[in-house]
Amino acid sequence: MATNKLSTSLQKTHDKLKGFVGSGDEKSVKEVLGTLSTADKVKILCEPDRSHGFTLLHKAAMNDNMAVVRSMVASLPAADLHKILTAQNKVNETAVHAAAYKGFEDVVKCMLEQLPQPDLFKTLKVLDKHGYTAVFGAAKRGYVNVARCIRQLVAKADWAKLLMLKNNQSKTIIYWAAQEGNTELVKFLVETISDEDYVKLMTVKNSYGQSPIFRAASNGKLDTLKCLIDRVSGSELYRLLIDKSLEGLTPLHMAASSGLVDGIRELLGKLDPADRIEALNVKNKQGQTAKEMAVQEKQKEAAAILDEIKKQANNEIYGSAQRPKAVTTKSTSETEKSPASVTGSHLVTGISHKVVSSDSGVSSSETDSIPISREIARSATEATATMGDQGLADVLQEVEMGERLGSGGQATVYGGTWLGTPVAIKVLPDSEGFDLSAASMEQVEEYNAIKTLRHPNVVQFYGIAKLDNRIGLVMELCDTDLSLLLKLTRLQNLTF
Repeated sequence: MATNKLSTSLQKTHDKLKGFVGSGDEKSVKEVLGTLSTADKVKILCEPDRSHGFTLLHKAAMNDNMAVVRSMVASLPAADLHKILTAQNKVNETAVHAAAYKGFEDVVKCMLEQLPQPDLFKTLKVLDKHGYTAVFGAAKRGYVNVARCIRQLVAKADWAKLLMLKNNQSKTIIYWAAQEGNTELVKFLVETISDEDYVKLMTVKNSYGQSPIFRAASNGKLDTLKCLIDRVSGSELYRLLIDKSLEGLTPLHMAASSGLVDGIRELLGKLDPADRIEALNVKNKQGQTAKEMAVQEKQKEAAAILDEIKKQANNEIYGSAQRPKAVTTKSTSETEKSPASVTGSHLVTGISHKVVSSDSGVSSSETDSIPISREIARSATEATATMGDQGLADVLQEVEMGERLGSGGQATVYGGTWLGTPVAIKVLPDSEGFDLSAASMEQVEEYNAIKTLRHPNVVQFYGIAKLDNRIGLVMELCDTDLSLLLKLTRLQNLTF
């Protein structure tokens, strides 16, 4: 608030003008101002009253007295105009705030349209007592028309800067709109800035680390949420979804805990499958994923849709691996017996890292020549030495084979289940008619040895199954393939 001390003569002139402004006497206001120098006009028009700190321009603007406002503005050179427009009352409001807060867009335009761009930005970035710009305060009161008017006057870059400003509660204008579910305002704001500036605006958080998307999801504002994410790309949305608040929560956690099922679909719909899975796996400070929060809050439908989306993402990555078609396994007593055509060395020929071969795109291991570490080799030797004459372990029952996942140099791999657990089934070539019951110790010792191994970087072997008239090695179904490994674990350091 200005604290000018007027001379006696200027005080008398001020008091005279005060009467003319109060009565709306534009002609008299214009005549009095015409007798003053620019410096004296600035002093008089910036002088606050004692009660509320209003200047004469405040009073004219808040009373929608366009003619008087025009006379005052026209009396000053453009270079000096910002001095009277930035004068603040006791609650730090300028005359622009006063008119904007009442929705007087024509008065706002009259005061601002003659300002040079640098002065226009200086005027509009002034904050009132509560930290609101004239644009933010007007929009908060429902006067989007005033915000539209100001947008037409301000340079694009300066407009973006205005929208980034926070009030005293660390909220931007778009955060507030998201919180209130003010979709009309969000649509307007989305339309008025560049893609680059919009993404920046969406990352500005309040003091609790919450973004606009977070707030819309938290408050169940579906239409507003849709509007907010419509402008961003899938990769940009992914970054917003994995960004946590200070409490360790993401927008997906909030949508899940509030049961905003359609919001969950909107949040995840743009993401590619790998990003979808990552977003679904993000945990809060209590170690809960979005689905686990939905379960805790008894949001059954939300939990179900999160499960469904994750399965769909997995299917997009792995094909039909998660949906095997049943093929009943035959026991050895039912199979045709004939001379062995598969040796033990064909059953298990090597150990691979616990990632899926990029050749087949899916399954367990297809690499038969990866060197075995000394530690693993020693484990295998010890396991073989302790087996004695026990021969081949029991043939697995209740194995169901699904669709083909891929092929490598030594076998074809299928998805499937064993006792309801998803597995990879490596079907060996030329294995028709091989009699497992007649296999010698020498033939199967390598298989029995590898079956006992347990290591985080080794695909686990569960056992052998007879599938129709072929032999299948039943193994752990890996989480991903090599081509997606880096993307799926971009936040982790892998060591083999």
